[in-house]
Amino acid sequence: MEMLNVGGLELIFIAAFTFIIFGPARTIEFMGQIGSLLGSIKRNYNFLIKELNTTIPVEDTLNNITEELKDTKNDFKIEDNLND
Repeated sequence: MEMLNVGGLELIFIAAFTFIIFGPARTIEFMGQIGSLLGSIKRNYNFLIKELNTTIPVEDTLNNITEELKDTKNDFKIEDNLND
């Protein structure tokens, strides 16, 4: 599980460290709070990405820009042919 560049071994090390420092009761409470925080961050991140994708449809915008550039290129070709 790679979340925030923290793998499984690192999570085990963090859990063992907090267990030694705070004891078993506080460690369970602490890990629960961290889990809730990470879940909240993930939900908010996914919501933000979803909102950005629905607000600013990237593919449509890129397709429109590409079409505009092609039209402009064709317009320049036509003008060059008329000037020759």
